[in-house]
Amino acid sequence: MNDPTAQIQSALDRFVAEQSRPLRVLEAGCGSLSNIRLGGNVHIVGIDVSAEALAQNATIHEGIQANLETFDLGDSEYDLIVCWDVLEHLAQPTNVVTKFLRAIKPGGLILLALRKVLLLRGLIAKYTPPSLHLLVPPAHLRPESLHRSGLRGVPLLLLLHPIVPFGLTTSAGQQQ
Repeated sequence: MNDPTAQIQSALDRFVAEQSRPLRVLEAGCGSLSNIRLGGNVHIVGIDVSAEALAQNATIHEGIQANLETFDLGDSEYDLIVCWDVLEHLAQPTNVVTKFLRAIKPGGLILLALRKVLLLRGLIAKYTPPSLHLLVPPAHLRPESLHRSGLRGVPLLLLLHPIVPFGLTTSAGQQQ
């Protein structure tokens, strides 16, 4: 299994299967769809700045229209926090990660999916408006920076993935 997304999904499947009670999950910056599957023993809370995206998201059970940078996520509220391709859009992403650390329950898991940062596209992403992004996060979101932000000791799945425009196919005709 070389596909990093499949590896993450497999790890999440194991995490969910090991739990003896229903899980409370936060999809931070959920948008209109989810990038993962969690099964039926979960209650998914989605938070997004767009009411329209929340209304279109059929995966979440509860939607909160709010900005991650200003909304209080509470203390020990969630068993799993998923933040997929969101941190690169925020002015203070390390502050949001700190909120995740407060909001995760003991024994919980945080999944951060980030675009690869060591590419020219990272600079483009940093210096262009979000509406133009096919992007990667700025340097302060590199794993070593997040580690220095206090992620030691917290179970963390970190997916760094390449930038591929939606619908782009490989030379073999396979959709990426």
